Amino acid sequence: MLNPQHNYNFLILVPIQNNTKYTRQLSSGANYKVIALSEMEVAKLFIGDNRSDIGSRAEKMKFANTVNGLVTRFARLDFDEALQAEMLVMERIYPN
Repeated sequence: MLNPQHNYNFLILVPIQNNTKYTRQLSSGANYKVIALSEMEVAKLFIGDNRSDIGSRAEKMKFANTVNGLVTRFARLDFDEALQAEMLVMERIYPN
């Protein structure tokens, strides 16, 4: 039993279970996942029903890139055979 008068310092190690096949995943939401492709690029994955959104999102990003630099730079549309996902590839931004 621990003594309540003593100030204990604990380091608790908890195993992380990664059930996803996206080993380079940076973030995710209800309808998307973002993975790192390289030090310079990331890709937003479009799988299943979300595939119809990719062209519209790409066009919106291209337009926003012409207006100002407030939106991440669009690079290209791509397809990953291994993940069976269409990808919206964009520049990778690191926090300051």
